[in-house]
Amino acid sequence: MTYTRKDVLLKTAIEIYENDFVCGYSDNDFDEKNKVFMHFIIALTKKVNNFRYCSDKNCICSPERKLKRLWEGHEGFFRNMFGQYALTEHDPLKVIDYIESIVRESE
Repeated sequence: MTYTRKDVLLKTAIEIYENDFVCGYSDNDFDEKNKVFMHFIIALTKKVNNFRYCSDKNCICSPERKLKRLWEGHEGFFRNMFGQYALTEHDPLKVIDYIESIVRESE
């Protein structure tokens, strides 16, 4: 099966959430990080599908701003989850590259 870029990004994020986070994360802040990861998946879904309320990428309602805030607040966590040994069919570093490109654009 051939996947589009957005399919790969979302599939990778969901696989890592289910395989590496839900089934493998054991730190004491599981509930907090669970919320962070879910907000990340929602914002990523909105971004790749262009679901938005307005066209301003710096608006508080934009998926770009949400992804940037999540990344800046939890970069170490996401780098760990999307590392080279993540249990996913696709290259997890593509998700990191994509998020970093969004962060760079909004600076």
